[in-house]
Amino acid sequence: MSDDDTRRRREEVVRRHMESENVHDFATTLATFARPRYELYGGGEVYDGAEQVSAYFQASRRIFPDQRNE
Repeated sequence: MSDDDTRRRREEVVRRHMESENVHDFATTLATFARPRYELYGGGEVYDGAEQVSAYFQASRRIFPDQRNE
């Protein structure tokens, strides 16, 4: 596989991930991870594993339901 192919595939995964967050399709979001993990450096929070990352999505979108990725 060429570097261009690898880059294109990675970009597709990132776009799928970000768009699925925008529409609150968190099952699709979680499927874009090899292992779901979010590290929020500003506050030092770590969400590790599907259960914790899913709970983070649910809680953060309850507070900010119109949050969008571009």
